[in-house]
Formats: sequence, structure tokens, C-alpha cells
Amino acid sequence: MARELEAALGRAAAAGIRREQVILDPGLGFAKRADQTFAVLARLDALAALDRPLLVGPSRKSFLQEVVGECPPGEREWGTAAAVAGAVLSGAHIVRVHGVRAMVQVVRVADRLRDESLSARASGANGAGRIERTADR
Repeated sequence: MARELEAALGRAAAAGIRREQVILDPGLGFAKRADQTFAVLARLDALAALDRPLLVGPSRKSFLQEVVGECPPGEREWGTAAAVAGAVLSGAHIVRVHGVRAMVQVVRVADRLRDESLSARASGANGAGRIERTADR
């Protein structure tokens, strides 16, 4: 996937499009089986090396049925929420969703978790002490 997107960046540059103008979308569900789509979502951080914002659109997609079971698209909001949270935690910058109001909350919480994780890694802490102190209260 990273090689394909890098090649697409090359084609865009050859067409006169500056790299700063490009947002990458790995195309969840497009020409991919459900297991492949989950693999892409789980490895979004590998696309960070391309140094471009990542857009993902997991909202209500059929790949979610592999986990949540057969159901109409409108009943896949919880699966969408999980996919959105995972995508943000793995480095997605932009998500395309249907239930915007609810997904704003999901993105805000996932962003905070990602920020805390990055902050803990930068300071060399694992955060466990803070969790234990909180649990003791």
C-alpha cells in the first residue's frame, strides 16, 4: 500500500501537483477484502513515512460486517466508531463519516489518547504510575 501511494505521489508531482497539496486515502474497502481492509487500518502508521495527511472513510462500510455481523449500513455506527477510533490512534488526520455529531466525540477522545501516548513516549514514561495512583483513590 505504501509503495502504491508513493507512486501516486510521484504521478501527482509529475502532473505539477505539489506534495503539500496532497491528502492520501488508502481507499478502505475499494478492491480489498474485509481482512485486507482491517490490515490497512491496523497499519496506517506505516503510511506516516509518506509525510502526508491520511484520510480514511470507514463509515458504515461492508467490511465491518465481518466483525459486527450481517446488518444494514445504518446499523453499523458502533463498528464505525471503533474503526474511527482505531484509525485516529494509528495516525489518520481526517475521517469521512455519516454520523458526524457522534463521531466528533469519538475523534476527540481518540485524539486525546494519541496525544497522551505520544507525550508519555516522549518523556520516557509509560504512564503506569499515574494510572495506579488514580486507581488507588
